[in-house]
Amino acid sequence: LGVRIAHVGDDVEMVAAILDPTDGPAATTKPIDGGGGAIAIPKTPEARRQSLRESDRSRRSRDVNLRDESAEHSTGMTIANASSESSVRASVDVRGNYTNPGVESMLRHGFSNEAVEREVRTHDRWVVESLAFLGTFDRTATEAYAQHQARASSSPKPITLVILTVNRRVPYLAVLVSTLLRGNDPSALTENVELHIVNIERRPGRERYYLLEELRDKLTFAHFHDWTARYPDHLDLEKPYLADQRLDYVRSLRLCEKSASRWCVVMEDDAALCANFVKKFRKYVDRDVFPNASSDGAEDVALDRIAMVKLFNPFNPGVRVRWDEPRTKRQKRLALSWNETHELMLYNDNRAEDWPQTRAIKRRPPVRKIDYRVESVGEWWSVVANAYPSIGLNRTIAFLESEDSRRGRPTDVALCKNFLYKENLTQLGVVPSLANHIGFYSENLNDNWKAKGISTDVRFQLDDGST
Repeated sequence: LGVRIAHVGDDVEMVAAILDPTDGPAATTKPIDGGGGAIAIPKTPEARRQSLRESDRSRRSRDVNLRDESAEHSTGMTIANASSESSVRASVDVRGNYTNPGVESMLRHGFSNEAVEREVRTHDRWVVESLAFLGTFDRTATEAYAQHQARASSSPKPITLVILTVNRRVPYLAVLVSTLLRGNDPSALTENVELHIVNIERRPGRERYYLLEELRDKLTFAHFHDWTARYPDHLDLEKPYLADQRLDYVRSLRLCEKSASRWCVVMEDDAALCANFVKKFRKYVDRDVFPNASSDGAEDVALDRIAMVKLFNPFNPGVRVRWDEPRTKRQKRLALSWNETHELMLYNDNRAEDWPQTRAIKRRPPVRKIDYRVESVGEWWSVVANAYPSIGLNRTIAFLESEDSRRGRPTDVALCKNFLYKENLTQLGVVPSLANHIGFYSENLNDNWKAKGISTDVRFQLDDGST
């Protein structure tokens, strides 16, 4: 019997019902003592047994359908134990399963696998922490940066950093700016980085937004630009995003060209930077020769033969082929013990641990030391965070301008594929990433998040406890 107790004022109403009660002449009802409800009970013993058999068949059918739906919604995920409540719960999309058709689940469900869900939840937490930090970043903090900048040399700074931002539903820009401010000493930041924040929001009515105006008011040492006007050549395009992206990127590179910095770093606003990003960039990226960085790892690569250094290099839970690698004996044993999926096992084996997490459990050493490498990488996409040597900016700009922007060719494909082949250049990347991609909620894909993976690097270490 399924029993529901409902409170109505000071009275208590008890209603009981058999799953899938038999309707019709073979059924009768009897009131429940002390309540106003009724229960449907078949008249004869045989009819009651038949009703229970039908109820049991109905329940089993629903269980099967639940498992089928679970498999359908768990793209790329193998459930280690189909009867596991946690596995089923992690993969079933329960949005809209409410009596009122206008009510949806308050939380997102149905991630492609549990590893994706854990990583997204981590990134979402960074958003909350960053907004809280920026809320306390006052004039006193701003003056400290301004004083360091005033004492800095008037000569060109080694890095010009251009951040391209739009008015997102999820304020990822807060994470990028806060990791830049919190993760670097003020003197190191102002002496080494010329910061430009560029508003490229062109959707009508969304050009100005609170977060950007707050940063404009607080970050007096940064340069702010508004590129919100529509490009005249793109006014007739129904979807001008890719065409606009090309011209925005050229303008960003020209900002770097004017600054005369040694490196031009262009980032999208859904990136996050590791602690001491500036110090690590100068140590691993800012050099004239990259040892053993050729595609075969046998030869050095000179700076003038490099098209770019990718600061973000993905290692995704459930997206890239490498996540399909066979399990080791240890992984198989742990999978049985802990009921972990293959994706989750690889995620736990490869993800970096941050200093506050390991310090909380008093682990020694406090964090796993990251061995950063700059090597040849084959990804032909992504402009999340790229560094371009100024020695080759002219040819990079000339190539981007040689193509008609109205064609809508993605800028990442043009740079990371066509440009490399045409100029016979090398593309290097920092592994693990110095800057991570955290954008899961897209402005271009609307709300098409269901069964979606995430392009990120789970090896990325936000905070290694270094100073």
